[in-house]
Amino acid sequence: VDELQGVLRKAVCSRSIFPIIPGSGTGNIGVYQVMDMVADYMPSPKDMLNRAALRGEEAVKIAPDEKGPFLGFVFKVMVDPYVGKLSFVKVFSGTLTSDQTVFNVTEGEEERISSFRFMKGKESTEEKEIVLGDIVAIPKLESTTAGDTLGTKGEVLKFRPIQFPQPVYSVAVLPKSRADEDK
Repeated sequence: VDELQGVLRKAVCSRSIFPIIPGSGTGNIGVYQVMDMVADYMPSPKDMLNRAALRGEEAVKIAPDEKGPFLGFVFKVMVDPYVGKLSFVKVFSGTLTSDQTVFNVTEGEEERISSFRFMKGKESTEEKEIVLGDIVAIPKLESTTAGDTLGTKGEVLKFRPIQFPQPVYSVAVLPKSRADEDK
């Protein structure tokens, strides 16, 4: 059984097979089995294949390394009514502690980090350090938008921006007052 689990894990990590697990979240059927399978068979951040980034126009591979320079990708930005702007970041390399500055490689600006938040639905817990593989919300990054790469100053690596589909329909939303602009 252990040998079969090892082979199955390698096949899933190499994207050779994709397990299908039947169940129902609303009926609470198979939920624990899915959680166990995710823990046992899905790749951890250290098992990730090297991620492609750009150094200028040249594509380079980023090896997941906790001791390497910090490199994160902002995949979502939202405004919380109590905290303000939250930038959701996936960490691909290195570690970062709060009260440090991070360099927005895409915009060419430094951003001050006050704290990190691990989100759990509407609840969040504050942390002082993030490491390889973490997905966190960072409050109050002023010039950061979705698709930006965060790294260390002097490091010119950046991820390809998110390719959004062309809109078919557009609508403008205007705030009632200047105080409502961030919302």
